[in-house]
Amino acid sequence: DNGQVEVGSRFGPHYGAQSVLLEGIQGAELAGYTYEGADKSAAHRSGFPGKPSSCTTCHMGESDNNEGKHTLLPTETSCVQCHTSGAPTEVAGLEEAIQTLEDLLIAEGILKKDEVDGSISIVSGNYDLVPAAALWNYRMLYYDHSHGVHNPKYAKSLIQNSIDALNAN
Repeated sequence: DNGQVEVGSRFGPHYGAQSVLLEGIQGAELAGYTYEGADKSAAHRSGFPGKPSSCTTCHMGESDNNEGKHTLLPTETSCVQCHTSGAPTEVAGLEEAIQTLEDLLIAEGILKKDEVDGSISIVSGNYDLVPAAALWNYRMLYYDHSHGVHNPKYAKSLIQNSIDALNAN
Protein backbone atom coordinates (compact mmCIF):
# COMPACT_ATOMS: atom_id res chain seq x y z
CA ASP A 1 0.00 0.00 0.00
CA ASN A 2 1.13 3.54 -0.78
CA GLY A 3 4.34 2.22 -2.36
CA GLN A 4 5.30 0.37 0.79
CA VAL A 5 6.18 -3.29 1.26
CA GLU A 6 5.09 -5.00 4.47
CA VAL A 7 8.11 -6.77 5.94
CA GLY A 8 7.70 -9.26 8.78
CA SER A 9 10.20 -11.34 10.70
CA ARG A 10 9.97 -14.14 8.10
CA PHE A 11 10.23 -11.90 5.03
CA GLY A 12 12.22 -13.32 2.12
CA PRO A 13 12.59 -16.67 0.44
CA HIS A 14 12.51 -19.56 2.84
CA TYR A 15 14.91 -22.47 2.98
CA GLY A 16 15.74 -24.20 -0.25
CA ALA A 17 16.77 -21.11 -2.20
CA GLN A 18 19.42 -23.24 -3.94
CA SER A 19 17.27 -24.16 -6.92
CA VAL A 20 16.01 -20.62 -7.61
CA LEU A 21 19.53 -19.20 -7.40
CA LEU A 22 20.74 -21.95 -9.73
CA GLU A 23 17.92 -21.14 -12.15
CA GLY A 24 18.63 -17.41 -11.90
CA ILE A 25 15.05 -16.61 -10.94
CA GLN A 26 13.04 -15.15 -8.08
CA GLY A 27 15.60 -12.61 -6.94
CA ALA A 28 14.19 -9.14 -6.36
CA GLU A 29 15.30 -7.65 -9.67
CA LEU A 30 15.03 -3.86 -9.63
CA ALA A 31 14.19 -1.91 -12.79
CA GLY A 32 17.14 -0.31 -14.54
CA TYR A 33 19.71 -2.92 -13.51
CA THR A 34 21.23 -5.82 -15.44
CA TYR A 35 21.22 -9.30 -13.91
CA GLU A 36 23.85 -11.66 -15.30
CA GLY A 37 23.16 -15.36 -14.86
CA ALA A 38 19.42 -14.71 -14.76
CA ASP A 39 16.69 -16.65 -16.48
CA LYS A 40 18.19 -20.13 -16.62
CA SER A 41 21.55 -19.14 -18.12
CA ALA A 42 23.93 -20.32 -15.37
CA ALA A 43 26.57 -22.87 -16.33
CA HIS A 44 25.72 -25.01 -13.30
CA ARG A 45 22.16 -25.16 -14.55
CA SER A 46 22.82 -25.96 -18.18
CA GLY A 47 25.98 -28.00 -17.81
CA PHE A 48 28.94 -27.90 -20.15
CA PRO A 49 29.43 -29.42 -23.60
CA GLY A 50 29.29 -33.17 -23.17
CA LYS A 51 28.64 -32.81 -19.42
CA PRO A 52 24.97 -32.31 -18.60
CA SER A 53 24.40 -30.88 -15.17
CA SER A 54 21.89 -31.43 -12.41
CA CYS A 55 21.80 -31.21 -8.62
CA THR A 56 22.76 -34.87 -8.42
CA THR A 57 25.70 -34.42 -10.82
CA CYS A 58 27.52 -32.34 -8.19
CA HIS A 59 25.87 -33.41 -4.95
CA MET A 60 25.54 -37.18 -5.28
CA GLY A 61 28.82 -38.13 -6.95
CA GLU A 62 30.89 -41.16 -6.11
CA SER A 63 32.98 -40.85 -2.97
CA ASP A 64 35.15 -42.90 -0.65
CA ASN A 65 34.36 -40.69 2.37
CA ASN A 66 31.24 -39.17 3.91
CA GLU A 67 30.45 -36.85 0.98
CA GLY A 68 28.44 -37.47 -2.16
CA LYS A 69 26.05 -40.33 -2.66
CA HIS A 70 22.93 -39.67 -0.56
CA THR A 71 24.51 -37.08 1.75
CA LEU A 72 23.97 -34.38 -0.92
CA LEU A 73 27.36 -32.92 0.02
CA PRO A 74 29.27 -31.98 -3.15
CA THR A 75 32.35 -34.03 -3.87
CA GLU A 76 35.73 -32.86 -5.12
CA THR A 77 35.55 -35.62 -7.71
CA SER A 78 32.36 -34.18 -9.17
CA CYS A 79 33.65 -30.59 -9.20
CA VAL A 80 37.05 -31.16 -10.79
CA GLN A 81 35.45 -32.63 -13.89
CA CYS A 82 34.73 -29.01 -14.88
CA HIS A 83 36.69 -26.95 -12.33
CA THR A 84 40.13 -28.35 -13.04
CA SER A 85 41.80 -26.06 -10.46
CA GLY A 86 39.66 -27.50 -7.66
CA ALA A 87 36.19 -27.30 -6.22
CA PRO A 88 34.95 -23.73 -5.82
CA THR A 89 33.97 -22.84 -2.28
CA GLU A 90 33.17 -19.16 -2.70
CA VAL A 91 32.76 -16.42 -5.27
CA ALA A 92 35.53 -13.81 -5.23
CA GLY A 93 34.37 -10.62 -3.52
CA LEU A 94 30.87 -11.88 -2.76
CA GLU A 95 31.26 -12.27 1.01
CA GLU A 96 32.57 -8.71 1.27
CA ALA A 97 29.68 -7.44 -0.86
CA ILE A 98 27.16 -9.31 1.32
CA GLN A 99 28.72 -7.69 4.41
CA THR A 100 28.43 -4.27 2.74
CA LEU A 101 24.78 -4.96 1.96
CA GLU A 102 24.15 -6.11 5.53
CA ASP A 103 25.69 -2.88 6.86
CA LEU A 104 23.50 -0.80 4.53
CA LEU A 105 20.37 -2.70 5.58
CA ILE A 106 21.23 -2.09 9.24
CA ALA A 107 21.70 1.61 8.46
CA GLU A 108 18.26 1.58 6.72
CA GLY A 109 16.77 0.15 9.92
CA ILE A 110 15.32 -2.92 8.18
CA LEU A 111 17.89 -5.19 9.89
CA LYS A 112 19.30 -4.99 13.39
CA LYS A 113 22.31 -6.58 15.00
CA ASP A 114 22.07 -7.86 18.55
CA GLU A 115 24.71 -6.16 20.66
CA VAL A 116 25.22 -9.20 22.87
CA ASP A 117 25.45 -12.17 20.51
CA GLY A 118 25.88 -10.41 17.14
CA SER A 119 22.85 -12.13 15.60
CA ILE A 120 21.04 -10.36 12.77
CA SER A 121 17.25 -10.03 12.67
CA ILE A 122 14.61 -8.27 10.61
CA VAL A 123 12.87 -5.19 11.95
CA SER A 124 9.20 -5.63 10.99
CA GLY A 125 7.47 -2.70 9.38
CA ASN A 126 6.52 -1.06 6.10
CA TYR A 127 9.42 -0.11 3.84
CA ASP A 128 10.03 1.38 0.42
CA LEU A 129 10.57 -1.08 -2.43
CA VAL A 130 14.37 -0.68 -2.68
CA PRO A 131 15.23 -1.63 0.94
CA ALA A 132 12.66 -4.46 0.86
CA ALA A 133 14.07 -5.82 -2.42
CA ALA A 134 17.62 -5.56 -1.08
CA LEU A 135 16.58 -7.48 2.03
CA TRP A 136 14.96 -10.17 -0.15
CA ASN A 137 18.22 -10.61 -2.09
CA TYR A 138 20.30 -10.66 1.10
CA ARG A 139 18.06 -13.40 2.52
CA MET A 140 18.08 -15.35 -0.77
CA LEU A 141 21.88 -15.60 -0.68
CA TYR A 142 21.83 -16.49 3.01
CA TYR A 143 19.36 -19.34 2.50
CA ASP A 144 21.20 -20.63 -0.56
CA HIS A 145 24.21 -21.57 1.62
CA SER A 146 26.50 -22.08 -1.40
CA HIS A 147 28.29 -18.73 -0.98
CA GLY A 148 27.08 -17.92 -4.49
CA VAL A 149 28.65 -21.00 -6.11
CA HIS A 150 25.32 -22.26 -7.53
CA ASN A 151 25.14 -19.22 -9.84
CA PRO A 152 28.02 -16.78 -9.24
CA LYS A 153 26.97 -14.21 -11.84
CA TYR A 154 23.39 -13.95 -10.59
CA ALA A 155 24.48 -13.90 -6.94
CA LYS A 156 26.92 -11.06 -7.58
CA SER A 157 24.37 -9.14 -9.66
CA LEU A 158 21.67 -9.43 -6.99
CA ILE A 159 23.95 -8.24 -4.21
CA GLN A 160 25.81 -5.50 -6.11
CA ASN A 161 22.64 -4.10 -7.66
CA SER A 162 21.03 -4.04 -4.20
CA ILE A 163 24.03 -2.10 -2.86
CA ASP A 164 23.93 0.33 -5.79
CA ALA A 165 20.17 0.85 -5.47
CA LEU A 166 20.40 1.50 -1.72
CA ASN A 167 23.24 3.97 -2.24
CA ALA A 168 21.22 5.77 -4.94
CA ASN A 169 18.02 5.73 -2.87
